[in-house]
Amino acid sequence: MCCGSKVTPTTLPEKKMTNSIAQEEVAASINDPDNELDDEFFSSAIENSDTAKVENKYLKKLLKEKDLHIKSLCVNLNILHKQITLLNNIIIKQEEGISNNHNPETTSQEINEIVKNSKLLPLKNTIDEQQKKTQDSPSNQAKTPNQGDKDKKVKKTLRGYSELQGPVQDDNENLDNNKTLQNEDDNWNKVKSKKRHRRESNKPIIGCSVDNSTLKAVPRRSFIHVYRLNPSTTTKDIEDHLCMSNICTFGVEKLQSRYPDLYSSFKVTIDHKDQDVAMKPETWPPGSCVNRFFHRILKKTALP
Repeated sequence: MCCGSKVTPTTLPEKKMTNSIAQEEVAASINDPDNELDDEFFSSAIENSDTAKVENKYLKKLLKEKDLHIKSLCVNLNILHKQITLLNNIIIKQEEGISNNHNPETTSQEINEIVKNSKLLPLKNTIDEQQKKTQDSPSNQAKTPNQGDKDKKVKKTLRGYSELQGPVQDDNENLDNNKTLQNEDDNWNKVKSKKRHRRESNKPIIGCSVDNSTLKAVPRRSFIHVYRLNPSTTTKDIEDHLCMSNICTFGVEKLQSRYPDLYSSFKVTIDHKDQDVAMKPETWPPGSCVNRFFHRILKKTALP
């Protein structure tokens, strides 16, 4: 033993007792399931690297909150069922009063008795209050609804159940069906479109004089394109064929067809009065094609 140091017989046992008591308190605080979570517990647990205990404690708390939430939902569901039955009874009474033409005061009294017997207090009109808040608030700010607002939206109001309307009568002047509709044509003015003056077409004048013998006119002619004929067909064959139909020809010209080995093409000049007869299908053999012949546009050439 060193000199000057005094050891009392009670110092060592007291330290051992205090350490054991502290360890028991910590173990009791950790193993207690009803102990609430706090910042000191998390900080001490993290410092001691007791992550498993922290997770276990957190999961227990989540399970408790889940059970409480389920209980609250069951209570709300029971309330909603009672409200539905109450509303159904009110609707039935209202329909009976309308069908039997009862006095509205008697029907309102019956509905009040139903509400009192149901042992349910009338709900506040939270929906109208919420609409007023949204109208007063600026449109640019978007609000996030709380959980309480969602519960209020689910509940339906019973405002005005004592003020019931009477049966609707057919002679009501405010009804839309009894209002006289105005004629749509009364406020419209008829517009008359101005007819445009058509330009007179420059029709040629055809001479019919017989006395004048110094001038002679060229007879009007028509040109026909005949194709899809046998390659061995000649101009003489076409003239003879048209002569049998009493069609006068002024000339038959053989054209260069696209496929001369398969078929031949001709340009036939006839009198204009025979054009209708020449364009009939009965005039030509089966398989042949007949069409009006259109001349190519002549290019302007420089004078010598």
